[in-house]
Amino acid sequence: MNPRDTPPRRFGGHSDRIRWLIALGWCASLFAGAATFSSPGVSAAAGNQCATSARIVARTGSGFIMWNGKETGGVASRFTGAVLTAGQHFYELHGQAVKITFGGDTYSLGGNAVFDLGCSGLAAGQPAVMPRIALLVGSATVNTTHVVEGSVSTEESLLGQAPHSAATSYTVVRQLSQHSPLTLSEKIIWYESLANQPAGVTNVKTLTGVLANVTPYVGPGPGHCRQVHSARLVTTSSFGHGTAEYHF
Repeated sequence: MNPRDTPPRRFGGHSDRIRWLIALGWCASLFAGAATFSSPGVSAAAGNQCATSARIVARTGSGFIMWNGKETGGVASRFTGAVLTAGQHFYELHGQAVKITFGGDTYSLGGNAVFDLGCSGLAAGQPAVMPRIALLVGSATVNTTHVVEGSVSTEESLLGQAPHSAATSYTVVRQLSQHSPLTLSEKIIWYESLANQPAGVTNVKTLTGVLANVTPYVGPGPGHCRQVHSARLVTTSSFGHGTAEYHF
């Protein structure tokens, strides 16, 4: 769970872990939230509420999308629609990459990504109205606008553009430490934000002259933002234990 999260909309989760993260101190420039969604809107982030859906505008590859959660009765099911929604479920890419428009920004997701939709804000205490993808594994290339500053969260970090900067692009790749395929139990542990999630490595790199904003959960000074050209963050054991390398 990210240290800037509002009360979770997921099925459960460990409140002790949330309190531990909050004790780290909130990053002054970006926070992530699993907001409670109440009204639809693909581009709502450009206004004063969180976008609750994302539209698929391109698909690459002969694979398919699965989704799993409350809405599917806890059974992984083939997803065939064109609009992804925020709710009590997550999505999995199988041999297919997708490009989505989410809250005014564009996300290109690949690498058999496992992800869900949420929100982030520009500062602690501000409304969570910016789009945010939570990424268990896979890749995301984000194209932002000046108005909408979309982010990506992983077990190791919360990632976005330098706050209030010009429109930019950055890429995030999260790889798992394990070599065996993810089990359903491991996906649920991630989704519910429980402790002992699948460990891994997060790499972020800006694709323009605008720096990427990194809020690390591992390494020295967790919870304190860095603005960098690239970074590599590694979970070496349990949550919050790992290393971070930055290139300024």
